[in-house]
Amino acid sequence: MAGRSLGLLDIPAGRSGPAPRFARFHVWKALRAIGREGPIGRQRLAAAIGLGEGSVRTIVNFLVARGLVRADEAGMRLTARGERETGAAGLSMATVNARGLCVGECDVAVLARGRAERVRDGLRQRDEAVKAGAAGATTLVFRGGRLLMPPETDLDAEYPHLARQVRAAFELREGDVIVIGSAGDLRAAEDGALAAVVEMLDER
Repeated sequence: MAGRSLGLLDIPAGRSGPAPRFARFHVWKALRAIGREGPIGRQRLAAAIGLGEGSVRTIVNFLVARGLVRADEAGMRLTARGERETGAAGLSMATVNARGLCVGECDVAVLARGRAERVRDGLRQRDEAVKAGAAGATTLVFRGGRLLMPPETDLDAEYPHLARQVRAAFELREGDVIVIGSAGDLRAAEDGALAAVVEMLDER
């Protein structure tokens, strides 16, 4: 089943005042960090997702209002609804070594369930990754038991070392998409891959 839309990431810009200093993928990063490390305090969450405390406060307030996160003296943690929403999104992440194909020193792969129909040539995903601070991104789809780099490059045949890593990292299913963000450091690579995937998931 395809990962569900992350419409929960639609934080509207304020009607007045400065624009938010974070992107939609930061909201996913916050949910992921809270789910993995909760209960977690605001300072530790800010460090985990690479934002200032003011931006984190805005994100957390939104998530609490949506019933996805609860906060108390011990810190923040996911609610049952938050766990369902993040699980239903179908995202998972792994560090890989994509040298020879990707352009950066660090590579992070993010999988989105069942979104292959959203991918044409991978250029849109690359552009989203670059906007988020990555050096670039490579998009793969899983069809007919094959890992393909659109339009037709067979990853198993052309880049077997990377194909083995992707297959080992994820339980691949028909129609899955894997975006590999590449950058000079892991955070930028992760941000790039997440930005590309989150935009793909939240397309209507």
